[in-house]
Amino acid sequence: MYPIELFARIPTQAVPLVGKRFQVDRVKAYAGELDGRESDIDQKLSGRFVSRMYHSILAISDQPLEQLKGKIEEERLGAAKWADFTNTLRDEEHKILGWVSTAPFSDAQTRAQESRASDTGKWLLEMKEYKDWKRPPGSVLWLPVIVGCGKSVLCSTVVQDIEGLCKEDASKSLAYWYFQFSYDESQSVDRMMRSVVRQLSRTPLAPSVSKTREEHSRKGSQPDRKTTMGMLDGVLSSLPGDAYIVLDALDECPQKPNHRERESLLSLLVSIAERYKENIHILATSRPEQDISQTMKNFPSINLEQRLTKDVETFVRTQLDSGSLRKLDADTKVRFRWADLQVKRLEECRTDDHIKEALRTIPDSLEATYQTIIDNIAERDRSIARGILILMCFSAAPLDLQTVADSVSLRSSRHVMDICTTSLFSTSGEEARLAHFSVKVFLVSEDADGNSCRFSERAAKDHLAKKTVDCISCQTEELNQEMAAKKPFLAYASCHWQAHVAALVDINPQNADLGRKIDSLFTEPTVDSHAITNDNQWNKLRSECKPAIDRATEMGLVGPVDTLVNQGADPLQSWKAMSWCPLKRAALEGRLKIVELLLRKNIKISTELARDLIGLVKHDVEGEHALEGVLKALLDRGVLQDTARGSSESISEHIVSYAMTNQY
Repeated sequence: MYPIELFARIPTQAVPLVGKRFQVDRVKAYAGELDGRESDIDQKLSGRFVSRMYHSILAISDQPLEQLKGKIEEERLGAAKWADFTNTLRDEEHKILGWVSTAPFSDAQTRAQESRASDTGKWLLEMKEYKDWKRPPGSVLWLPVIVGCGKSVLCSTVVQDIEGLCKEDASKSLAYWYFQFSYDESQSVDRMMRSVVRQLSRTPLAPSVSKTREEHSRKGSQPDRKTTMGMLDGVLSSLPGDAYIVLDALDECPQKPNHRERESLLSLLVSIAERYKENIHILATSRPEQDISQTMKNFPSINLEQRLTKDVETFVRTQLDSGSLRKLDADTKVRFRWADLQVKRLEECRTDDHIKEALRTIPDSLEATYQTIIDNIAERDRSIARGILILMCFSAAPLDLQTVADSVSLRSSRHVMDICTTSLFSTSGEEARLAHFSVKVFLVSEDADGNSCRFSERAAKDHLAKKTVDCISCQTEELNQEMAAKKPFLAYASCHWQAHVAALVDINPQNADLGRKIDSLFTEPTVDSHAITNDNQWNKLRSECKPAIDRATEMGLVGPVDTLVNQGADPLQSWKAMSWCPLKRAALEGRLKIVELLLRKNIKISTELARDLIGLVKHDVEGEHALEGVLKALLDRGVLQDTARGSSESISEHIVSYAMTNQY
């Protein structure tokens, strides 16, 4: 049977001869079944009207029917081409978004939700301040919380709520980011911005995103912060409705003299809030540190202390019998982390007497709890624990248990958990990490003298720089994938020793031995450190890796650069197309001591090169005194003067014009 509804699929222009009597758009599939089926159709169709229709179509079925079939085939091919085109566009957009960001932003949300008791945080969703933040655009809400109070769990409740809102209203969009002390990549403002760009992007992509990817993928480069901000601007401007941005733990974004990410982050939040008042909602959690409070005090906030105390009680009730719960102090300053640790203490008790003793000796603060845990580490294991905890506090990349164990020469990775316990240490899949941010807050102290497992930040960074450099200084064989599997900390050190050395403010006289070892990494051919790439592409040849002088320049290591140039390295040679030569790279990154050093070497400095250096030299890293040294070196070489006037005192107008374009 061929239902009459199939006629509706034939395009009008394909059947011009059927006549006005019939609705020509009802003829489509029916005509495709006519050829050679007259008797079958006569038997199956009844009614005078249908019979007349059939004979009318049959009478003209020779040439017009072929036209109709051709038109249908043409449309089928057109539909197939459109489908291919759509799939190609979808694939291309996926590639572009993959270039924008591959950060696993949802992992922290999943972990926070898994650790959340079912009823905690719901009170926040009912508060007037929160509802006011959700409704009118152009709103910012700050949730200041002391460490250990469960701000990440609270943040996950907000994310879950807004996800539901966006499902109900497809015009609304959500992006979120968890800054995490244990994951260096999460502390980058650029990575956060790029993840937000990806999360908020819709089809078709904002032109700023496509254009930026095209420009930089062709060069093999990455966009600077200004360009990334341009992508974010393009996405926010193209959204059809409100955008919600939720940021957890602003305080876990670093703020150091040589690494002012948090300052950039706070400035970014204020800028976005001001420029996108018509569609933006920003919510942030953090400890109330001075710089954050100074910026966020201008926005609405919620005091969470009393509310969180009730959530702590809810959390504990899910872990303990009510009889044990009544023994816990109802301190208004109680914290989730403190409660969690007390639950663990009670879970380890094997008898009623043990439980009673644990309840009687509950530490009165989080810090006292951690000190008790440290004191319970066996004396023979404390130096091992210290090494593990230093690495976990300041690792340059996520670590697995095998790497942590190898760093302190433990024979089995299970000993890591035995020594440090789950109160200080945790694992997630293959990744090892500190159990909580408050562990690092407790361990890192400037008053750590005399405490076997606590340490100052400077002492920890000195330790890791020396340890990683020592590790690879002793390595004379080519490091391959098989060796890396057997010596995972050696592989870690080879990839990340530069980050640990760069983390030192300076290499002071007390670290003279470290300075000599660093020099040897660049200048002694027996030391294998240059064939290792950060992405562990073991099949790369040494010639494919960045030359030693380029790496030493990027790190600002004057001594190795001096030695390498004396050994024949060319500071004017770019190691691959579209890259800066070491001299220009040093100028661009503000390594002015290296710039001056190279300018006083026996290398050719043209007027054009001097002009480029003047246009891009950055002087806010090492200061104006260092800039004076660079300018004097250029003057001594005679490349700034106006030779056309024959004067050694007159600076060329071209040089002056380039100096005016210098953004620094």
